[in-house]
Amino acid sequence: MMIWVKRDGEKKRVGYCSSSRSSSSSSSSSIVVVVVVVVGVVVVVVVVVVVVVVVVVVVVASLEGKQDQGGEQ
Repeated sequence: MMIWVKRDGEKKRVGYCSSSRSSSSSSSSSIVVVVVVVVGVVVVVVVVVVVVVVVVVVVVASLEGKQDQGGEQ
C-alpha cells in the first residue's frame, strides 16, 4: 500500500507500507513490552527483598539492644 501526495500538480510517493514491516514492528513492540514487564518484575522483587532485609536487620538489632540492656540492668 503506497501513500501518494499531490503537490504542485505532480504525485510524489511519501511512504510505503508493507505487511512484513508492520508484522516485524508488532513483534518488536511485543518484545519491548515483554522486556519492560520482566524488568519491572525484577525491580519489584529487588525492592521487596531489600525492604525485608532492612526490616529483619532493624528488628534483630533492636532485639539484641534490648537483650544487652536487660543484661546490663
